[in-house]
Amino acid sequence: MKCPKCHREVQKGSLYCQYCLTEIPWVKEFNSVETLMEKKKLEEAEAPELPSSREPAHRRLNRKHMLLILAGLLALGAAGGILYARGHTFEALYQRSEKAYRQKDYRKAAESIHKALEKDGSSLKANLLLGKIMTAVEDYDSAALILLGMVRQYPDNEDACRELLEIYVKAGRTEEVKEFMDGCTEETLRSALSEYICEDPVFSLGSGTYTSSQQVTLSADCERIYYTVDGSEPDRDSLLYEEPVSIPAGTTELKAFGVNELGIPSNVVTARYVVVSGKPDPPKVSPENGDYEGETRIEMEVPEGCKGYYAFDHEPDQNSTEYTMPVSMPAGYHVFYAISVSANGEMSEPVVRSYYLRY
Repeated sequence: MKCPKCHREVQKGSLYCQYCLTEIPWVKEFNSVETLMEKKKLEEAEAPELPSSREPAHRRLNRKHMLLILAGLLALGAAGGILYARGHTFEALYQRSEKAYRQKDYRKAAESIHKALEKDGSSLKANLLLGKIMTAVEDYDSAALILLGMVRQYPDNEDACRELLEIYVKAGRTEEVKEFMDGCTEETLRSALSEYICEDPVFSLGSGTYTSSQQVTLSADCERIYYTVDGSEPDRDSLLYEEPVSIPAGTTELKAFGVNELGIPSNVVTARYVVVSGKPDPPKVSPENGDYEGETRIEMEVPEGCKGYYAFDHEPDQNSTEYTMPVSMPAGYHVFYAISVSANGEMSEPVVRSYYLRY
């Protein structure tokens, strides 16, 4: 407001002009129509825009459509998330891998089963399936490691044991099959896996001493039998059994093992035969002739398949003392006689030793 006298601008609320001290006649402020309109415009400009209840119908309809679309998208997203979660459960991944395995899509089968094992690494059926997949692609070492772990965790599980043994067979590791079955003591499991066991050959003639040459028949519930007659350990390059084995005069050590249709070997079976014909060799006697002092013992080495007999100061026969252990030399001068007697009763020439023992 201006001073009515000096017309200078007066500070609002002052009762006197600060320049000429003229009294200022203040009047109550009122709102004109123009003032009210300006104030409304300012308030509308400053106030946030609110939705009008009188919004046009087409705008309200578009807004409704947008909300419905948004709700639909949210619902689809939620449904998709549920489907994704269901499709990536352990069971879903396992089923997917099994299906791919049946279709021989081993790459896809391996991818799915690895994802399943990330959720449950100790699952027996998942590890069994992974072992089958590795076997199908001929990665036998990996397959064996997987199955060996399962067998150690589930030692009495027939499926795990069978899968492991099948891997060994396909890899040609038949000795490991035998080793596994030798260590299996559970009779029920051994019976269930009997095709992985090769029975030992049976000899028609037991070990012993005979007075004539012999024929030995080998039999076994297996595909092939290999044998040796010189005491050496037989292998798959040894003699193949096709007819009875001849046992001639002398000593024969027969060894044999079987192999079943899966190539799995049996244990090696051994028999020792001594065939004595005619007069046997005399025994070997020690010590030699001579004079001796103090306690002295006489020893005899009897040929295999024979018995030894001895006597002092006269020739022995089968009714004399049988040699079973070293004999104490008697004091004084004595003649020691020793003979060998074969299984057929033939006697060897006597061995004679002269001893003089002093104490």
